[in-house]
Amino acid sequence: MIYSALTKYSWEDESKKAKIYVSLENIGNECKADQIDVDFKPNSVELRLRGYRKQNLLFSIKQTCGEIIPEQCKYLVKTNLLSITLAKKNSGTWTQLHFKEDKFKSGEKDDFKDPNASIINMMKKMYE
Repeated sequence: MIYSALTKYSWEDESKKAKIYVSLENIGNECKADQIDVDFKPNSVELRLRGYRKQNLLFSIKQTCGEIIPEQCKYLVKTNLLSITLAKKNSGTWTQLHFKEDKFKSGEKDDFKDPNASIINMMKKMYE
């Protein structure tokens, strides 16, 4: 089965959870529960929607910013909206949904021996 990616969404962060909103016109009336599969894992979420206006749609976060509790996560279908609630394992602020490695952390202390090498390595990491 071929899926098209759902890339337009909004989200909000709360201390104990993060909420994701995917707007889809008339989704609540056009789709039944058996057309929607949501898979919550400790570090990811994937939503598959089959047969919405003759399309199969996929929303996926391969690695969330922090760990989630799959058993406490849920989704809700409203008239024009799919809402996904991620229950955070640890309370706190997420500045983004997707995990991104800090490219400016360096385990190499040799960078500081040559100032030019340090700058070049930093620039390389910025543009990776």
